[in-house]
Amino acid sequence: MSQENVEVVRRFYEAYDRGDRNGWTRLLGSEVELLPLGVELTGGHERGVEGVVRGQSEFTSHFASYEISPERFYDAGDRVVVVLHRKARSARSRALIEDRFGQLISLREGRIVRFQSFRQVSEALEAAGLRE
Repeated sequence: MSQENVEVVRRFYEAYDRGDRNGWTRLLGSEVELLPLGVELTGGHERGVEGVVRGQSEFTSHFASYEISPERFYDAGDRVVVVLHRKARSARSRALIEDRFGQLISLREGRIVRFQSFRQVSEALEAAGLRE
């Protein structure tokens, strides 16, 4: 089942990149949970498909442009670690932000049920019990 999970995550990012909201939301479980970067400081996270859509929309509204693209997928059974390249421009200062971060995505029955973002790819890999 793990390779199928990698394909679900790949399809999610392909739909997200196309701006196909219906395409990527169809891949989410009804009780999906989004734990963004800094959740340990803010305690803020979203639950449910509409919560994830709202949280993502609110987050990206702080940017004049925001692009993420997956560079690598690590199979971790019922979880997938994704190395993401981010290129964004702040709406307020117009400063360019370019970095890489890790995301640990949990799946159940072919649907994404949890996104957890980490500032460092190594942190996401460690959370999944993997190493680079």
